[in-house]
Amino acid sequence: MQFKITGLTSEKVPANTPITFGVITDKYAKCKIDTKHTKTFDEMAVDMIIDSTVNCAAENCGNQGTHHSIGLSPVMGNTTGEGTLGFHEGENQYFIRCKNYAGQYNLAEFVVKITGDKDDDRSPPIIKSFNPVTNSYLALGQNSKAITLWVNEPSECKYSDKYDLIYNEMPYNMTCLTNPESSFLAQWPCYTTLNNLSVGENKFFFKCKDQPPVEGEPLKLRNTNENSKQYTLNVCATGLNITSLSPQNEIVSGKSPVAVELKATTSGCVSNGKSECSFKFNNLGTNASDIYVNFLNTNANTHSQLITSMPSGDNNISVKCVDDAGNSDQKTIEVQVDIDNSAPVVLRNYLLNKKLIIVTNENSQCAFTKNSSIGCAFTFADNVTLMAGTGKSHDTESKENENYYIKCKDGFNNEDASCSIVIKTY
Repeated sequence: MQFKITGLTSEKVPANTPITFGVITDKYAKCKIDTKHTKTFDEMAVDMIIDSTVNCAAENCGNQGTHHSIGLSPVMGNTTGEGTLGFHEGENQYFIRCKNYAGQYNLAEFVVKITGDKDDDRSPPIIKSFNPVTNSYLALGQNSKAITLWVNEPSECKYSDKYDLIYNEMPYNMTCLTNPESSFLAQWPCYTTLNNLSVGENKFFFKCKDQPPVEGEPLKLRNTNENSKQYTLNVCATGLNITSLSPQNEIVSGKSPVAVELKATTSGCVSNGKSECSFKFNNLGTNASDIYVNFLNTNANTHSQLITSMPSGDNNISVKCVDDAGNSDQKTIEVQVDIDNSAPVVLRNYLLNKKLIIVTNENSQCAFTKNSSIGCAFTFADNVTLMAGTGKSHDTESKENENYYIKCKDGFNNEDASCSIVIKTY
């Protein structure tokens, strides 16, 4: 199989234009690409880059995925970089194979054809992206930040703060990798540290000049950005605060397993407290207590996690939240869990004013049958008679010489398989 890449207005692509394209596989795989025919997958020259943000194998995104990309650049010649191959005037052919987990790969290569047009390099470098991205936030008290700029060809880059200047007047140089082999997906990095940042918005202006190997910098050969790429960093004036936690200093009772929903709210500098929260139990002992686990619902300013089987006793739970700027806060939830797996116990019984009265050790509901053939084999779902009272005292009209087979259940539906008590009246 094969496909062809063309320019926007013709069958040919300008030969000085970097290109990035990709392939999608129907299952997790690793793909390689080469400019020449090979017999096997392992002989191929360059690994295609797996997009770790789209449908890749969890914990193994560097080796297995479904979206695979490659960058093509005219500056590469016959060299290769990470995820990058050369692209030149005339016909270019690229051969692709992909291999799955089991080691199976397509024997016939998938072919991509591109025809490069004649085109003098008259285009200035394109600043493709920054890391961290523009308009990112820095933590409270932070006044410097190391950043990386990615440009579409080997270049020299400079920047200024406060004012947008021409390239030669920009006061600060960046450290740029300009060897062809330093590319990643046909982009080259430049590094610097931005210093003396103040609270609030900090603006910077970047420009680049291509073809660093050209000596003497003749204007007709080297291209420079006329328009700056603006970049902004915001320094937080406030940090991140956990403003509420629940449950807090509460006693939660229930039949095992007891479910408890942990909740937290946050406020702060970034998006009104948007952050990621995690938790750990401090009372579990062993190394497991050192592991923080992300809330199921987080990355907002409200966070929640349902614990479906809460440990009994006193629980001390650390909650830690961190925002995109690196601001953090940590607080503790304290909650006591009482697990009740026992059926109510009848403490005493007596007759008063022609009523049979029983007293249980906890609030409950009681029912009875006088049918000896059923005895204690009934459930509350059966057609039985309920005694009056849902607290600890329960009664029913009594008659002489009757057997009362009585069962009681509490609010957690704990009940005995047999009777709570059997009473014979006289």
